[in-house]
Amino acid sequence: MKVVGIIGGMGPQATVDLFQKIIDITPAKCDQEHLKILIYCDPTIPDRTRAILGKGSSPVPKLLGAARSLIEMGAELLAIPCNTAHYFVPVLQKSLPVPVIHMLHEVAQEIRRKHSGVEKVGLLATDGTIAAGVYEKALRERSLVVLYPEEAEQRKVMEVIYGERGVKAGTVAPWQTEELDGVIESLRKRGAGAVIAGCTEISYLLDRHPSKQKIPIILSHVVLAEAIVREARTEIQQKSG
Repeated sequence: MKVVGIIGGMGPQATVDLFQKIIDITPAKCDQEHLKILIYCDPTIPDRTRAILGKGSSPVPKLLGAARSLIEMGAELLAIPCNTAHYFVPVLQKSLPVPVIHMLHEVAQEIRRKHSGVEKVGLLATDGTIAAGVYEKALRERSLVVLYPEEAEQRKVMEVIYGERGVKAGTVAPWQTEELDGVIESLRKRGAGAVIAGCTEISYLLDRHPSKQKIPIILSHVVLAEAIVREARTEIQQKSG
């Protein structure tokens, strides 16, 4: 099995949650059949949204430092449990000798694979992810159209993520999902056939307090965990096949 390196801390809870999801879905019957995982959790990595919006310093130096430290420790495959950070993945990949699993591409493929009839997809994400257009590009390559929340709705999304009682501040509660349900319903009415929880904090929230809306919701951190297990176990799967 390949050794997996996780660049974490964006935020710490999303990092822990990804690790737990990997354990949960790994088809292991004993300790020795689980993946070898290295976690570099650095919560001091500059805020990705602020950087993209030109309001803060670039996270690239610290992201590269974390990636290189993981590689030095033996990582053969890297993953980043932060949707917004994927704006910087092309720059990172050029400087790294091992592949970075691209969560956004995995999400787009998941929609095409499991929801083939969907044409428009709603996105719940940070202002930075939306401004960068990274999901738009990944979805467009698979003939999918992305729908963003209206301005007032997007403020609700950001409040759930960054607010004083937001997920990054440690609050994970049903009322936050209720806030998002109004946004999800609005996206559905505008034609969305599925909605992406395109922020690991939102994905974490909706995993614990599911939406009551009757529409497929793609949890980005779950898709990433599945991709990690698949890619890390490729050699075993090839041998068994």
